[in-house]
Amino acid sequence: MGFGYLFLGYLFSFLLEITASIKPLGAGPLAVLAGCVLMLIGVWKLSDYEKFFRFSVIPLGLLLLTNVYHDIEMVGAWAGKTPSWVTGGFTTAIGWIDFAAVILLHSLLLPAILRLAMSVELPKTGTAATRNLILVGIWGVLYLAVNLIPFPATVKKGVLLAQVLCNFAVILMNLWLLLSCMKNIAPEESAEEPPHRYRWNFLNRIGDRFFGEHERAVEKKRLETQDFLLRRKEKRENKNHDKK
Repeated sequence: MGFGYLFLGYLFSFLLEITASIKPLGAGPLAVLAGCVLMLIGVWKLSDYEKFFRFSVIPLGLLLLTNVYHDIEMVGAWAGKTPSWVTGGFTTAIGWIDFAAVILLHSLLLPAILRLAMSVELPKTGTAATRNLILVGIWGVLYLAVNLIPFPATVKKGVLLAQVLCNFAVILMNLWLLLSCMKNIAPEESAEEPPHRYRWNFLNRIGDRFFGEHERAVEKKRLETQDFLLRRKEKRENKNHDKK
């Protein structure tokens, strides 16, 4: 359906990017680049079910472009020589574009999940999407505060710590939300499709694990939907009977 691609792409772009950026490897931009491609595939597939997902292509395209620049920086650092136009001021500007793209991505992606969740009668998933969107807003405010307000050193350390912790909370809660969507939002015919096979075994293991959970969740969702439709039918029949 698309949530599998979206989950892996988000995992690469926001969680694995942190570990990949640790020196001496410094390969975080590669993780983001791969993650953006996976998320683009995911949102495009999901747009067949909720058109609002298509708007997420805009910030994902921005992140792809900015991370091409970061990849050039990374290769230059490995080679010990960077192009003359790769300057500190330009890198700072690209960093602000990154920030704006991340905020825009969440501002478009989470409402799309909310709309899809509500259309299939999953209010808890919709509430989780709304909660995560608020958390993203808090992280954005803390990020701006750290980078724009000249706090005293001790205060700035506290605000920075709050921003880092909030960032981790956003990542983990969004990954949990996407996993929940993988389990609870899917067309019934996808239950019989085997998980896609990847070149890397650890991705296959993740896919196999999620596929087993997904099969059980789809059957549970089918029964819940059947019960919901039956109750709605009975309610309508009783309403029509009362009118007579």
